[in-house]
Amino acid sequence: MTDGTSSRQVTRGREHAPLLEHCPLFEGVDPSDLEILVQSALHRVVKRGGFFFLEGDSPAEIYVLVTGKVRLVRSGPLGREVIVGFVEPGEPFGYVAAWAGTSHPVSAQAAQESRALVWGVLTIARFMAQHPRMAIRGLRLMAERVEGSWDRLQELATGRIEWRIARALLRLAHLTGRATEPGSAVALEVREQDLAELVGSTAYTVSRILAAWKRAGLVDARREHILIREPLKLRGIAQVAPR
Repeated sequence: MTDGTSSRQVTRGREHAPLLEHCPLFEGVDPSDLEILVQSALHRVVKRGGFFFLEGDSPAEIYVLVTGKVRLVRSGPLGREVIVGFVEPGEPFGYVAAWAGTSHPVSAQAAQESRALVWGVLTIARFMAQHPRMAIRGLRLMAERVEGSWDRLQELATGRIEWRIARALLRLAHLTGRATEPGSAVALEVREQDLAELVGSTAYTVSRILAAWKRAGLVDARREHILIREPLKLRGIAQVAPR
């Protein structure tokens, strides 16, 4: 006979194991191993505006977001905070600094109340040693993060603002958007202010361009949501040469 705590742990492991199956870090790991990994995880809830960790902190843990949304925020030279990315449910975060052996380059702030699975860095390291394919996935994630940073730097340096906004919306649509079929409307949960910081512009400029696109029938922006009505036309804008 098992006690109530053990039963809850097993149920929780089975509940979140499918989430890890689709997590880029754990692709290819046997489901039974994922259940064991989930059972070893802590659960952390952060209210909107709170932080999972701060820029400059030493990395002690690795996270996978279960519910909610997390902003990755970096401070500029004058103290101005800039959003450099988002984390959606099923995505890992906090691993860059852990594997690079550096302090966290960004802060992880809850854009809404968010819950994550949490493991110590050593726990994940031991798990990776037992599952070499996971180590390869980790290297690929690091490479993709570096390439994404290069692409964003190029966009900020050379791209017209309309081009940068279109590319940012399509990137978010690919990662987090909800569409019923190819070419159909895609709904995004993102604020205009967040979008402005992603593309290195002001909320006023982004709002002005989105308003023009709304009149043209391309998008519809409302509070914390942006609906891409014409993904194919927006892709046409994104494919225009940046200069």
